[in-house]
Amino acid sequence: MQRLLRILIPVLLVLTLLWFLWPYLQSEKRQVENMHRKLISLAAARNWTGASELMTSDYEDEWGHNREDALGLASELFQGFLYLNIEWETTEVTVNQGIAKVRGYAKMNGSGGGFSSEIISKVNSLEKPWVFTWRKESWKPNSWKLVSAKNEELANIRF
Repeated sequence: MQRLLRILIPVLLVLTLLWFLWPYLQSEKRQVENMHRKLISLAAARNWTGASELMTSDYEDEWGHNREDALGLASELFQGFLYLNIEWETTEVTVNQGIAKVRGYAKMNGSGGGFSSEIISKVNSLEKPWVFTWRKESWKPNSWKLVSAKNEELANIRF
């Protein structure tokens, strides 16, 4: 029994240490992909407080919205949904000196009233990829913050 404990305790300690260190051992590309997936999940859940925490205070998108305006608009657009699922397909991630660009496509499905079906239809019909720009704020793996979001097909739409 003591021999088993002498082996088991160090193994458990090493596994616990690896579990805590795992995010720090991941590449920056993987770190930003994880943060991006978290943002998409928060948006689908309409958790705007959580989404706000993943955005920089100097966030600005191509429509001229700051963080508060962008979240307010998202809240307004998504309020009619009873159920919402957003599937994200990443096509490219580039990381250079603490700045990352995540390109890909969002597909939405859900149900609700108001403009829900029009929003789903528009998002699902986009042929150009979304481009999300992220910035690493510190040495921590979860310090990536969203700086901007854009889609060329939506550039001329004013909200």
